[in-house]
Order: sequence, then C-alpha cells, then structure tokens
Amino acid sequence: GSAGATGATGATGAQGTTGATGATGAQGAAGATGPAGPQGQTGPAGPTGAKGDTGATGPAGPQGNVGATGAQGAQGSQGVTGNTGATGATGAQGSTGAQGNAGPTGASGPTGATGSQGNTGPQGDRGFTGAKGDTGSAGATGATGSTGSRGLSAWDTIPSGQTISGAFDYNAIVPANASSILQTDVRFPAVAPVALTNGTVNVIISNGGVLFDGDPATCTGSASNPTAPAGQVCIYLDAPGGDITSVTGVATKYQATRGFGVYVNFGNSGGAIVLNGSWAYTAQ
Repeated sequence: GSAGATGATGATGAQGTTGATGATGAQGAAGATGPAGPQGQTGPAGPTGAKGDTGATGPAGPQGNVGATGAQGAQGSQGVTGNTGATGATGAQGSTGAQGNAGPTGASGPTGATGSQGNTGPQGDRGFTGAKGDTGSAGATGATGSTGSRGLSAWDTIPSGQTISGAFDYNAIVPANASSILQTDVRFPAVAPVALTNGTVNVIISNGGVLFDGDPATCTGSASNPTAPAGQVCIYLDAPGGDITSVTGVATKYQATRGFGVYVNFGNSGGAIVLNGSWAYTAQ
C-alpha cells in the first residue's frame, strides 16, 4: 500500500546561554640567574730566540721548541636555580544552559491499504548433496558364544531311534538276450548299532506294483516320504522302467553296519533300465 503522509516536524527549543570562561591564573616569577665563575689564569709565553746575522743562505735552522701550555683555570660553581613560580588556580566552570522544551509530536498519517498478495515464485534448484560424513568407529566385538556340542561323524554310531534317509537313481542300457543281475550299493553316513541282514532290508513298489521284497505292512512310507521302523531298511521304488524282473534288498557281505545293497534282475528283451527311489533306516 502507499506510504502514509509524514507528520509536521516540531519547533526546535531555544539554545541555552554559554557559561562565562574562568580567569587565567597569574604566572609565577622567574628565579634569579647564578653568578658566573672566575676565568682561569693564562700561562706565561715561552722566550723568543735570538735573531741571527744575515748571511749566506744556509740550511734552515731547527724549529724552536713549542712553549708549554698554561694550566686551565678552575671552573666556576654553577649558580643556584631559581624557584618555579606557583601555578595559578583554575577558573570556575560556567553553568550549563537550560535545555529547550521538546516540540509537539506531529499527527500520525493514515494507514495505507494492504496490497494484494504476489504470485508464488518458482521453486529453487535443488541444493548440492552434502559431503559424506566420516565413518563411525567400529563397534565393540561381541562376546564369543559358548561352544556347541559336537555333531555326529561317519565314525559315530547312529543313536537309537534316529531315522536317516537318502535317494538313488540307476539308469542303464541292457543288451537283448543278456539276462543278468546287477547290484547297486548304498552307504550310511554313520555306523548302524546292529548289523543288517537280508531279512531287514525291504523293497516296496511305491506305485502299487507287484514286484517287492518285503512286507508292505512293515514299510508304510513312499518314495516322496520314506519311513522305516526300528532296525529296518525300507526301499521305495517309484515306477521302475524297462525289462526288470525283480528287485531285492540285501545286506552287504562285509561291514553290514555301513550300508546295504540292491539287486536288479533283467529279462532278455534288453533296452533302457530306469530305477529311481528313496530309502529310510531307523536305528534300534
């Protein structure tokens, strides 16, 4: 809005009278000059040599001796320094004149109308990213946890009631008229507490086939979920393929606590043989 009118300036107050200047103090009298000391006596002059006859010019005579210098007279004593005159008294300071009265305050001008709000300015550019701060100090090292119990190894005995399991794949091409039997072995990761026998290694056809070497009532799991009762191995075959006449589970001749074997009997037609499955064993 427009600025209001400026109020009238008040009249200037009358200036106070200047105080009278104080009188200058009288100058002190100068001290008397002391008398000059007496001048010392002049020493006597040396005697003049006799004048020789004028004759032929001969060699120059020797230079006469220089007379002794007379003693210097004593220096007169210094005159007494006159007293310094007293400083005159400082004149009294004149009184300060009275301050003039303040002029009346001018009337306030009317308040101007409020101007309309201006448009919002454009957004400023984004500021620069600040420098990366220093890396904080490393935190204290946490306390070392207690040592856990030792895990089982291949030299340990499988604990009683512990079930272990695994899977196997057997694929082969068998020639025609080559009736034979092949064996694949499975190794335990640890030692069984009781040696296996042929009677404790069971083979079950998981998909309901007729080939088996065991009691389906003993092995109630499947190839996808193998289970076994205590002291038994259950082998679950999943859809054997090819000219397979039988599959038999057996205990190994040596180290019967370390694993088992699977016998596969073939017919004479030959071709591809596919044997996939899983197994489970539970320690007594």
